[in-house]
Amino acid sequence: MLAALLERVGAGGLAWEDTRPLEAAYRSLPSGALADWPAGTPLTLADLAGRMMSESDNTATDHLIHLLGRERVEAYAYGNVPLLSTRAAFVIKADPELARRWREAGADERRKLIAEAEARPLPTVQRLFATPPAPEFGWFYSARELCELAERAAATPLSGINPGLARREAWKRIAYKGGSEPGVLNLTTWLEDDAGTRYCVVATWNAEDLDENALFGLYGAVLELLAQKRP
Repeated sequence: MLAALLERVGAGGLAWEDTRPLEAAYRSLPSGALADWPAGTPLTLADLAGRMMSESDNTATDHLIHLLGRERVEAYAYGNVPLLSTRAAFVIKADPELARRWREAGADERRKLIAEAEARPLPTVQRLFATPPAPEFGWFYSARELCELAERAAATPLSGINPGLARREAWKRIAYKGGSEPGVLNLTTWLEDDAGTRYCVVATWNAEDLDENALFGLYGAVLELLAQKRP
């Protein structure tokens, strides 16, 4: 998402200070605070991108998908085509009939399903969390793909508002993005030191009984080891 936005800003098609109103039709569920903000609230592109990266704000993410256009974002989505908005993913997961149709559909039919789901009301958080984990509804990237996207994201300081588990003072530049849902946790951190050496550390855990604290501890230890071994 941020890679597609950086491309548009770099080409002069958009500017970070451009303002868009919060659209009720693009509202999603938390994480993020914008789900509860009033429709019509003016938001700059920098605010939307910063919230998407630092807070995993799903409403900000979906606004950027619609602003940029799904096909433009799909140019950076690798195999995640057609690209689900977070709103569509939540609606489909919570509806057994839509979920069945998604599993059986090809790409063209899935595009129609996304439009149908985005037009439906959001499920409640309680209903969504009562739904058994469904790993087929989501976004799938290899560690290498995530690192490629993180390096693109590092072109803007917005990607380092939240440094994750990296110590900000230990690095010249940081790009961090985390993501989670029941049974899934991902941490991706791109780092550059003062000498220009770059690192990327990715960890993904898929399990119904995943231990977040255990993963955070191991991941943080790897980042600290890299920080201590810098020249």
